[in-house]
Amino acid sequence: MLDVSSRKPVAPGANGGYHDGMISETIPEIQAMPASLKLLLASELWDEAMAEDLDIPASPALLEELDRRHDEYRKDPSSVTSWEEAKARILASGG
Repeated sequence: MLDVSSRKPVAPGANGGYHDGMISETIPEIQAMPASLKLLLASELWDEAMAEDLDIPASPALLEELDRRHDEYRKDPSSVTSWEEAKARILASGG
């Protein structure tokens, strides 16, 4: 378990509410983790964040990319991989 009691809170960045630095610089223990554990941590953090009522600004470029991917999925649903499938492949590969 990471001891974050002495860490400074991460302030919102100046670029539209996003953090300006790398979290791994704030919590260096993350850098030492294997990729598979980092992915699990990211997944757990994502699930936790999505359970909250967040008002996160999305850039126009991100919205455009999401629209493009959704259009691609609607044209050919078999061309995409679910998160569960991708995660299972990543974990099975040891990465």
